[in-house]
Amino acid sequence: VSTQSTGSFNTLQHYYILNLTELAMSEKITLGYWKIRGLAEPIRALLNYVEADYKEDVYECGDAPDFDRSCWMDVKFTLGLAFPNLPYLFDGEVKLTQSIPILHYVASKFGLAPRDPVAHAQCDMSITWPKI
Repeated sequence: VSTQSTGSFNTLQHYYILNLTELAMSEKITLGYWKIRGLAEPIRALLNYVEADYKEDVYECGDAPDFDRSCWMDVKFTLGLAFPNLPYLFDGEVKLTQSIPILHYVASKFGLAPRDPVAHAQCDMSITWPKI
């Protein structure tokens, strides 16, 4: 194999990887939650901070006293979620629920999570403190 063909292969491989990365980054993230701030608000704040292109699936119960959760219950088990719950986040093939794992994922994806295991554990400590 000549140096020229290896260089071309590396260039092609590099181009292919860049295009896959761009494709993955071009898909819109979907955040699903009730029509309230609640547990999804820190996720929204982080997505806005990293300037992520995202959309929201908003579920509304309606007014009291006749709350109707059917908008969520009708689709809850059809979304392919391992743990069907709100909030959820879809990013291509990635499907997550629960606010803390979603925050971890977004922080890691956009380079905000610490790489050092001790620093990472200390960050986890600050957001998973016991409720007293």
